[in-house]
Amino acid sequence: MKVTRAEAQANHERVLESASQLFRQWGFDGVSVNALMQSAGLTRGGFYGHFESKQQLVIQSLQLMLEENDLQWQLLAKQGLPSLVNYYLSPDHRDTPQQGCMLAALNADISRQQPAVKGLFNSGVSNLMTLLASCAPGGTEQEQKNNATVWLCILVGALSLSRAVADEQLAEYICQQAIGSILQSK
Repeated sequence: MKVTRAEAQANHERVLESASQLFRQWGFDGVSVNALMQSAGLTRGGFYGHFESKQQLVIQSLQLMLEENDLQWQLLAKQGLPSLVNYYLSPDHRDTPQQGCMLAALNADISRQQPAVKGLFNSGVSNLMTLLASCAPGGTEQEQKNNATVWLCILVGALSLSRAVADEQLAEYICQQAIGSILQSK
């Protein structure tokens, strides 16, 4: 049975959305094509009608994740730095990696990817540093950029560590210390 262009596009978007969630939760290598297509409600055979390779899917889903990240950070930044920092290091965000920031979820995976993937990630990091710099103190643009760089490292590092530890109290302690460090520096 032939699908219409609209149906094919909807299926493609569904695969990308499923991939972005599964990749954030399990990493690029932790998700098989079978599991991905099953999550999207499609058959494995349909995968190659949408993508030439898993690598192409990784690139397209990473673009989607970066767009989602950018939008989320822009909305939070409009509410002010405390809102952004408190949300980013909240238990809700920490406990839902499949829906959260892809920087913390995939940074280790990205380091093992091909240059095209690293280039996309690089653009995402740069965009978020620029956004954070707009919230940062400093007499010059360079000082603001320096502060934003440190803040981004603290945020992503704290979120990654808090997700990795088994002790809930330790996870919360890590996040609270990071929040305090950033907000005291403002």
